[in-house]
Amino acid sequence: MEKILQISAIEYKQFLDCHPINDFLISENMGEKMAVEGWDVIYLGYYENEEMKAACKVATYKLMKIFKYGFTPRGFVIDYDDEELFRRFTSALKKYLNSLKVVYLETDPSIQYRIHNQDGDVIDDSFNKQYIDLFINNGYQHLPLWTGYKEGKNNRWVSYLDLKDKTYQQIFKGYSSRAVRNVKLARKYKLQVEELTIDDIDIFLNMEHETAKRQNFESMSKLYFNDMQKYFPENFKYYVVYGLKSDILEVLNSENDKSDALQQKMDVINACNEEKIYMAAIVNIEYGNKMLYLAGASKYDYRGFRGPFILHDEIIHQCIDKQLDEYDFYGISGLFNEEDEGYGVYQFKKGFGSNVREYIGNFILPIKPIPYLIFKTFKKKYLY
Repeated sequence: MEKILQISAIEYKQFLDCHPINDFLISENMGEKMAVEGWDVIYLGYYENEEMKAACKVATYKLMKIFKYGFTPRGFVIDYDDEELFRRFTSALKKYLNSLKVVYLETDPSIQYRIHNQDGDVIDDSFNKQYIDLFINNGYQHLPLWTGYKEGKNNRWVSYLDLKDKTYQQIFKGYSSRAVRNVKLARKYKLQVEELTIDDIDIFLNMEHETAKRQNFESMSKLYFNDMQKYFPENFKYYVVYGLKSDILEVLNSENDKSDALQQKMDVINACNEEKIYMAAIVNIEYGNKMLYLAGASKYDYRGFRGPFILHDEIIHQCIDKQLDEYDFYGISGLFNEEDEGYGVYQFKKGFGSNVREYIGNFILPIKPIPYLIFKTFKKKYLY
């Protein structure tokens, strides 16, 4: 007998923990966060002969007053290679969501689409195309693929570093010459990395606000970071890189080079009234078998000391020590020409030997055809 049942967050987590899908967005932790943000979040289990074969998290909100829109971040917890299971699951899911007055369900599966080299060039255009066909053959509509950053959508392009079964020395050899040079430069100035306590996170927040203003993007609120800390209490970490004023001045004074660049470094360090000088910071989430770089910030005045390079280098070292499989540098634009949006971010991440991952994109599963057609006609911009 096939059926969809609402399950608890604990039951969902237990099923998820035994599944190879590994993305923090699919977790029950993010489900709790979405619920606080106003979504109605439920967890569903798909059963065959009393055995759970698949599961999903569905977040809904009101649509056209009497209906609902549904969203399942990063797809379903299911074996996508079992086409018959996927067909039966989708059929049961549609019936269940119809009873909840959901007009359509949107999802963005955690499935890679096409293989790219480090420069972003496609080297296998047919890779995982069968999964697009799987969704379409079961009534899903594939939304147009996009590059860049899209408001309200999860990243479709990410940069990641494969660490599985690799040593730090092997990874370091994959760094670009620029990254190697900058890591060594930061080490020369005796920069150090430490984890911030919850009482010290204003160090990161102040730096993040300064970075956002300088680079003209919207800063994330303290509430956002506090919420993430709340829902990932053991896995949400702040790291900062700092140098001691006395150490840095000692190195600078020992330099034979008396260039303007050196003098500028001397001036900026002498102008600081603190012995401990914070230069850059990041926020990471450890989830499953990978570490994810969520956000970063830096002090512009100290850019010459290359703090961000030693910071990521240290985190990569920690990931290897923990035997994690991947360091996820997270979002990039998917645009790979120098004049393109976000190219500098991509180049920085690529410098550590990272690869490009393109996700398969967003799909819509219409549940109520007539209301969906009406919504699609008049609110098309919300779909695309």
